Amino acid sequence: MGLLNWVPLFMGTVFAAAFIYSGIRYEIRRFYVVSADLAAAVATVVLNPGPVEGIVIFSALAGALLIASGGSTMFLFVRHLAVKDADMGVAQDDGDEAP
Repeated sequence: MGLLNWVPLFMGTVFAAAFIYSGIRYEIRRFYVVSADLAAAVATVVLNPGPVEGIVIFSALAGALLIASGGSTMFLFVRHLAVKDADMGVAQDDGDEAP
């Protein structure tokens, strides 16, 4: 088992630690779920026989997880705080200006 086989484990540990730290520091509970899912992705990858395939699978799983987490957060944010036209800086036409 070469050094390349340990790269997904190292990457997953660093990412999970960063998300746990951010979750504790900024009190963002969803980061705990992200770090647990990254740990599950690492466990899946470590069982994979090929080193390059392990890195590719880990990167794909981590990317999909982060996209899903960010997308769901944005969806909930936009749904919770609806933006009105007046808030967007849309100019109101008073009819006083020349064409």
